[in-house]
Amino acid sequence: MLSYHLHMVGTAHAPKHRQVYEALLQQIVSGRVKAGGRLPSEADLVHRFGASRITVARALRDLQ
Repeated sequence: MLSYHLHMVGTAHAPKHRQVYEALLQQIVSGRVKAGGRLPSEADLVHRFGASRITVARALRDLQ
């Protein structure tokens, strides 16, 4: 199971969608999630991040 940390260096004061984006991007860059691989479902990410569905959807859209 992947772990996500929202309070990364330089993003603590960023909007929540940007924090989610940065956390997901870090998982990809670190190799924990393979490029082109599947991320957890939107509903799962909402639960893991404690964010709204709109926030998670925006972060995912920004990753594309």
